[in-house]
Amino acid sequence: MTRHFWVLIHRYAGLYMAFFLLVAGLTGSIMAFEIQIQNWLNPPVTVVSQAVARQEALTLRDYAQALVPQGRTDRVVFAGKPDEAYTVLMVIPSEASTGKPEEIFQLSLNPYTGKEMAREKVAMDDFWPVTRKNFIPLIVALHYRLALPGSIGIWLFGINFDLHRAGGLWVWLMLLVLAWSSVGFNLSEQVYTPVMKSVFNMPDPYGDLPALETPQPEPALDWSEAHRIGRKLMSEQASINGFSVLREEALQYNAEKGVFFYIVHSDRDLIDEGGSIWLLLDGATGKFAGINIPTGQNAGTTLDNWIFALHMAMIWGLPFKVFVCVVGVVIVMLTITGVYIWFKKLRARCFMSC
Repeated sequence: MTRHFWVLIHRYAGLYMAFFLLVAGLTGSIMAFEIQIQNWLNPPVTVVSQAVARQEALTLRDYAQALVPQGRTDRVVFAGKPDEAYTVLMVIPSEASTGKPEEIFQLSLNPYTGKEMAREKVAMDDFWPVTRKNFIPLIVALHYRLALPGSIGIWLFGINFDLHRAGGLWVWLMLLVLAWSSVGFNLSEQVYTPVMKSVFNMPDPYGDLPALETPQPEPALDWSEAHRIGRKLMSEQASINGFSVLREEALQYNAEKGVFFYIVHSDRDLIDEGGSIWLLLDGATGKFAGINIPTGQNAGTTLDNWIFALHMAMIWGLPFKVFVCVVGVVIVMLTITGVYIWFKKLRARCFMSC
């Protein structure tokens, strides 16, 4: 009786999960090549390369701010290709008094002159009809939250999907990585971070910072000054912790906690692109507020960076992207064959009872 009970639980839980597994497997296979597909569907705005240097990223941010004075941008990316426009995401906050909703624009600027080349409105949850513009955002939304509004889809995936995957007979190492990292994506504050802190004593420099009583949309510290301080603090931390900064990636501001993230790529990074070392500095005083080093700092932090780099196929180049794509297809295959086997057994039982 006990075995029969658990067989039934596993069988019907598996059927219930089939839809989630199909969505996650199919969308995950596509997302292994997310950047490549996005650039193919929506090529970046191009410019003619010039012999002179591109303008500073913070200067280009100022140009964008002047073009959309009522908006704001919370992230400055320092890297850029000579023949591509510099893009800035501008957010115009909603107005409670008038009922005007939040608006988001992507500005493309000439990186040599700062002149506007293109302006496109971004609809974060406008997926229908499906176009080349919203195809990848739709795939991402399906993968993480079934493209449902608010946190409904996140909770559905986080509780009904991830716990079943993590608790089932997933003996393949990669599937275990995908299962636990997806808990991190969907239930980070509720499950993932508390477990990683408890088991591995993983530091959480951003999460441990208290939120401001009132969010501060504009930092008291000038962005250029924050950039200068961020460079200085990162250099100090590199000496203290024994890593080398290879290039700077971005400067980002968080209004909820009033801090800047200064992000760099270093010899401690696992990922091929972008940066994993980020340093926190107070948005009002410039005071050092913490640092996250992807490897070599803490076992939990190192494991955390490994599993997310593996999940996002951000290491080992094209071969690993292909592997992750295949894993997604395998998940779909296992789901379909599992449902088919259940259906055959159901028909057999019906036939025997008739």
